[in-house]
Amino acid sequence: MIDYDLLKMAGVAFGSGKGDLTGEKIKALGGTRALIVTDKGIVNLGIAAKVAASLERAGITYEGFDDVMPEPTDALCLELADRAAKLNFDTIIGLGGGSPIDAAKAVGLIAGIREIEEIEDLHEYSGIGSRAAVAAKARRNCILITIPTTAGTGAETTQSSVLTSSRYGMKYSFMGPASMADLCIIDPLYTVGMPKMPTVHTGLDALAHATENLVGITNNDYSEIMMLECIRRILKYLPVCVEDPQNVEAREQMAWAAHNAQANGGVPNGHAIAHAIGSKYHIVHAHACMLVLPMVIRHFAHTSADQIAKLADLFGCEKGASEEETAENVAQAIKKFYKSFGYTNMKETLASKGVNVDEETFAESLVDFTLDDFKSHLWNPVIHDDPEKVKAVCRLIYTEE
Repeated sequence: MIDYDLLKMAGVAFGSGKGDLTGEKIKALGGTRALIVTDKGIVNLGIAAKVAASLERAGITYEGFDDVMPEPTDALCLELADRAAKLNFDTIIGLGGGSPIDAAKAVGLIAGIREIEEIEDLHEYSGIGSRAAVAAKARRNCILITIPTTAGTGAETTQSSVLTSSRYGMKYSFMGPASMADLCIIDPLYTVGMPKMPTVHTGLDALAHATENLVGITNNDYSEIMMLECIRRILKYLPVCVEDPQNVEAREQMAWAAHNAQANGGVPNGHAIAHAIGSKYHIVHAHACMLVLPMVIRHFAHTSADQIAKLADLFGCEKGASEEETAENVAQAIKKFYKSFGYTNMKETLASKGVNVDEETFAESLVDFTLDDFKSHLWNPVIHDDPEKVKAVCRLIYTEE
């Protein structure tokens, strides 16, 4: 059995209708004045109004900030932290998909860091940044509530925010214990009726999380049980959500799987390259993850052979005569699954965006951004010790059919 440490996790209120209890939950935690961090899409859907009504019923005053854009910048988060400090909010609510939630989480961590030292460049507080130790010991001085409105990112339960560096143009993980929410409120009803492609994007992101966590070096006997169950539910219920957007049972199952794919240990290693692809070529995050995932499976063919054999069972594909053959069968099954939702391979995707780049240029362009991500240190066999190893992986992603 593999040893593991199960550290402090966010509290969870899960279930249809739980969003209506947001105000009560915050009041019980001692909150009185909240900043709702969200985006205009959530406002237009009426979800922000529902949360606001819950706060009003509990006697909690609030203000909203709905200018969060996809892939939020560190500059935006610093601006938000200034606003939160100036107006003395004691509660920060991240409401939406991964971007608003990541921005809200960053606000709390920034406040904690500022109590220790002045911030010159937020990128230095990333997972492998020069000030990572400072971020690790920072403490948040407000209540943090996360409320996902999609079923995929799992951002509500992690202690890292994926931000875009305003200085370098790359994605990075701004992280520390202060980014862990006090409470995640997961109301699957907020996802009912979500259109096809947002459902696909978030659901396949969840599949990438669970699969990468399962085969990765942080996998253990506790997390493995959860990851296998998350994958099983995603394979079963994501197609249902796409075909029947109003199906509450399917939405509940996907919300459970998406949350638990990130809430039970593990770090999605393939995301190091997926984030680099997103930063350089502006491909939808989940699509980038799916383009990387088959290569992750092949890379871990020997070191995670038992887990990949279990994936073969879940995907309903044959186990091969060798570990490499089984891994290849699973890789092909993953490709078949994501292509069933309209995703294309890397070359076709780049061409559709008008990007003309050859294999070597593509591989070279991803090296620095990949190695800047701490998740690149979690591959086995290792790749972070030699840029040529990263390029070799990227070439194979480029040429995947």
